[in-house]
Amino acid sequence: MFSERIIRWSGIALALGGILMTLFWILHPEESVLLTDPVSYQQEHILDFVGLMLFIPGLMGLYARLANRTSWLGLTGFLLTLLPMLVLMGISVVDMLIWPSIAQLQPDLILTPEGEFNQSSGPFAATISLIVPFSMIGALGFILLGIAIWRSNVLPRWSGLLLAIAGPLYVMGPGFVPHHALVLNLLVYGPFALASFLLGFAMLNRSESEKTSILIHVKHTA
Repeated sequence: MFSERIIRWSGIALALGGILMTLFWILHPEESVLLTDPVSYQQEHILDFVGLMLFIPGLMGLYARLANRTSWLGLTGFLLTLLPMLVLMGISVVDMLIWPSIAQLQPDLILTPEGEFNQSSGPFAATISLIVPFSMIGALGFILLGIAIWRSNVLPRWSGLLLAIAGPLYVMGPGFVPHHALVLNLLVYGPFALASFLLGFAMLNRSESEKTSILIHVKHTA
């Protein structure tokens, strides 16, 4: 009963985390905002940090729901998704705390000789060198996890299909979608919020259904 309650709460965390992570990228400003308004840049990145803080335990609860009904495919998909999310969590902390501090205390580290914002500067280049490979790993992880959900028949199969499509779009999108293109950002990142919400709701609803079934079974046996 306690484990079911944990899975139920993890479903809520998965849904809320996915929505916050999506809002982060939809509302994400241009990196040059670091120079003009570092506080605003920091506040917006709190969305990503809180979203990941919720999504990661939600992801663990999702796998706990699938564990008995999936094989190596589900475990592989879970691990390949979890690892990039943990790396992105670390990068989110750097984005939220380190870059605004650099922009205020030592802005020359992220400026060109002409005094303009330099996204290819050493600190940003180091971050990007981590994001690119782990985004590719995360894309593969989401695909495998979505297939595992489809095959397990524990949660709605179409939600697994949606995750297999929306997950890769979410982790690969930042490298291709400009921040100012609102409609394009909605199309690329929106499905991830929908997939997270539907999976989280299904986890919550299934826990309630199983609880009701157990109570009915106990009454009949009594």
